Order: sequence, then structure tokens, then C-alpha cells
Amino acid sequence: MRHRRIVDAMRTIALALCLVAAAAAPSLAHHSTAMFDMAHPVTLTGTVVSFDWANPHSYIHIDVRDDSGTVERWEVETHSISLLSRKGWTRTSFAPGDVITVTGGPMRDGKKTMRLLRGTKAADGWKFYGDDFSTPKEGGR
Repeated sequence: MRHRRIVDAMRTIALALCLVAAAAAPSLAHHSTAMFDMAHPVTLTGTVVSFDWANPHSYIHIDVRDDSGTVERWEVETHSISLLSRKGWTRTSFAPGDVITVTGGPMRDGKKTMRLLRGTKAADGWKFYGDDFSTPKEGGR
């Protein structure tokens, strides 16, 4: 009888752990960069169209000229407001017309979206960072 209670208790604990793990999986998946090809980053220079200061991710929208001269709209995904603020960013870090160069992992599906690693603002040389944690961070805005 005692053995049965121990087995039942272990099953209950195992079920509870499985439920907790299943509930946590979507939040872990959201923070993945698996949809981006971070192993093969691209570098783009473009003109800022808009800057979305938002959670859970902020976005910089830029117009980039391709090799044939055609303008392509790219979306640059960055971090949350709280993390960007700690890196020195503000809601006014980018304005329409700013020229920036960004390096990041492009979407694996070919969409004109990248996950930011790092970038530079042409007007003042400000170096800003996304997922590139290998370089010391410089002052922000």
C-alpha cells in the first residue's frame, strides 16, 4: 500500500513537471532566432523610413537600393524597449532620412527582414548593437 502511494506521488510530480515544461515552451520559442540565418549575416546601407519603438521587439524600417538600383524596403528586428534602453537607445534614436548601415541575420524564408547584430549611424558615427554581444558597447543617445 505504501509503495502504491509513492508511485502515485511520483506520477503526479512527473505530470506536473510535464505541464510546466509544455506551458513554458511557447515563451521559449518566441525568443528564438531560428528563423534568421545568423551564421551568414548580411550588411545593408539604407535610409530610415520609420522606427517602431515597441514591445516585444522594436523595428527599424529602411529603404535599401539593390545592385540594379531598385529600392527594397527592409525590416530590421531588434530587442525590447527595456533592453534597448539599457544599451542607450531611445525612441528618437532613428528618424526618417537617417542613413544607417546594419549587419544582421536575414530571414531564412527570403523575406526582407533581418535580426540586428550591429550597425552604424552615418551622420554621427554612433555604433549600435543588437545581438552582437562580442563587442564592447559604446555610449548611446
